[in-house]
Amino acid sequence: YLTLILTNVIVLTQADIEIKTADAYKVYDGQTLSNNDWSISKGFLAQNHVVEMIFTGSQTDAGTSKNTAEVKIKTVNGKDVTKNYNITLIPGNLTVGKKPISIQSSSDEKEYDGTSITASGYKITEGELASDHSLVVNYKGSQVDVGTSTCSADINVINSKGINVTDEYAI
Repeated sequence: YLTLILTNVIVLTQADIEIKTADAYKVYDGQTLSNNDWSISKGFLAQNHVVEMIFTGSQTDAGTSKNTAEVKIKTVNGKDVTKNYNITLIPGNLTVGKKPISIQSSSDEKEYDGTSITASGYKITEGELASDHSLVVNYKGSQVDVGTSTCSADINVINSKGINVTDEYAI
């Protein structure tokens, strides 16, 4: 009799899966923005497999960055099966908007005495500074003779560490 040996090649390819991390937005408050929400946007997991996400993206200052993450796929018993998947991560955006504030300078007047007068006061008319921030207002210009003039000012916002954070505000 004749013995016939058949050789078959079996190929198992990675399963395609696309995971999207969520977007998030807030107005600047000095605190870090992150978002741990995600969804499977294409593909699916094999039975008894779960996604483990380790989020690495964050945004503190005004601006936008990607909501990045490391993705692992494991069995419900904890065995790493990530190698069985072709994972595409679509990162969302983390956006911190500038904090709006409006500042009004104070008017000042005095009777002529030969010395100059310079504006010195201000008040915030809209919005507020973050809790550990303060305004530094340096007025330019003064009035010596009888009359009226306008003055300008350099306005900076400084945090409790002495760092200029003016760019975090829409003044």
